[in-house]
Amino acid sequence: MASGQAAINVKDQYFGDVNDFRKYGLLRHLVLPGGLRHGVCWMLTPPDDKPDGKFLGYLGKPKKHSPRDPELFEWLKQAVEVEGDRRTARIEESTLLGSASFHARSLTGNRSDRPRYFSECATRLAGCDLIFFDPDNGLEVRSVSVGSKDSCKYLYWDEVCSPFAAGPSVLIYQHSPMRNGLGTSAA
Repeated sequence: MASGQAAINVKDQYFGDVNDFRKYGLLRHLVLPGGLRHGVCWMLTPPDDKPDGKFLGYLGKPKKHSPRDPELFEWLKQAVEVEGDRRTARIEESTLLGSASFHARSLTGNRSDRPRYFSECATRLAGCDLIFFDPDNGLEVRSVSVGSKDSCKYLYWDEVCSPFAAGPSVLIYQHSPMRNGLGTSAA
């Protein structure tokens, strides 16, 4: 793994799902043509026993999805369906995201770990024109304060504003709400 993080210590159950296809495709569209220096902060979290990460139906619909990014689609199909290797490190080891820099250390719910985590991220991704954050659940919500249960699944505004105020553009992946028929579908 590029980050030195043992695969067993991070939750990789979502790797290759339809949301990964969407966000990797977006990143490729934004950074590859212009040669932007870009960094990715995965915001990986410890494994859990939830059965999430099953939105793989798009892989069975190549006529619908492959035209959006044929190279990425085929690569994900090979990794997930053929090889059964759902490690986030796979995308780091490939050239699909260009020459991206990655911050891939696992983020825990420990309140005192977060400042160090984001300081390391700012150092590791210094000089990037664009930094992509990929929190499990998205931006902070009032019901989950820093250091509380599941806080590792959120990105808090101060963690973006302070360390990255000096320059890079920031792109944050935010899920659609999973209510009223909105949210992720099997695509």
